[in-house]
Amino acid sequence: AIEKTEGAYLWDADGNRYIDFLQAGGPTLLGSNYEPVREKVFEML
Repeated sequence: AIEKTEGAYLWDADGNRYIDFLQAGGPTLLGSNYEPVREKVFEML
């Protein structure tokens, strides 16, 4: 199971890091948990 995502990387429950080549087919073009986007979302909330 994936425990953490950041940018183009995924980490599993054992701490292994993987590159997310699919990026959900396009919706996460900037990667997962991309800091500039995350900051703007929190700003808007």
